[in-house]
Amino acid sequence: MKRGFTLVELLVAMAIVSLLSTFVVFKYVENDQVKHLKNQAELIIDGLEKTQNMALTGQTTSDRTPLAYRFQLAECTTDCSYQIVAVFAADGQDEEVVENKNFGQALITTNTGQPLLATFNLPRGRLSLNDNQADSAWAQIANEDSFFCVKVIAVSGRLDLLSGECTNL
Repeated sequence: MKRGFTLVELLVAMAIVSLLSTFVVFKYVENDQVKHLKNQAELIIDGLEKTQNMALTGQTTSDRTPLAYRFQLAECTTDCSYQIVAVFAADGQDEEVVENKNFGQALITTNTGQPLLATFNLPRGRLSLNDNQADSAWAQIANEDSFFCVKVIAVSGRLDLLSGECTNL
């Protein structure tokens, strides 16, 4: 009676283990990409919330109190960023960039094909979208396989981060 494993049995076991580890590594890389994409979407929500809070608290910039704070997010595929702008004149001629946040490479699209403009007016932080042209707006952040949707509703001032494509919103 012999004890131990044959060479064929050991090779089959090694093949199974290597095949399973390949799937684990592939899923880890895929999960890492989804986490990175979600972090980018959360940065957009954070920027919108910061803009809203600046308007609600009446934050001053350059020792002046603006009429409104505007969040601007353009469609992009590389070097994506958003801006927070303090608006000092109703005609938009007197503005100052408060923050310019770069969050890297992503595919960002909006429901209008134009930049997402969310303006929070002082003193109560009333929200208007795309110069009062819409009641709601969305921006979709995507890579090859994953999608996140940032939805903004003007009437309630609600900011939502949804998993999946921005369809039928």
